[in-house]
Amino acid sequence: MSNETEIEWFVFDKRGKLPEYARTVGRSSDGTIYLPVAISDENELLAMAMASEDKANCILYSEHYYAPSKWLVKTFPKCKEVCEAAERNIPGQN
Repeated sequence: MSNETEIEWFVFDKRGKLPEYARTVGRSSDGTIYLPVAISDENELLAMAMASEDKANCILYSEHYYAPSKWLVKTFPKCKEVCEAAERNIPGQN
């Protein structure tokens, strides 16, 4: 897990019903997109243990864990639509 990577954070739907952390997406300087592991519908700590086992570079931000979207889709295929939508809506993303 890394806390030293430079990440730009975006909050979607600022008046949304979900907690802010669940509407927050990060983009690292290398282009990796980070989403909250909570979107997996798995227990956050269990998902982090799985990410650690897979050597996925995860981020702790505002007391919540974020994982690379590619890892989330690979590990939790039902997250694919959410990950793709988040990636499409990040400002400046191709």
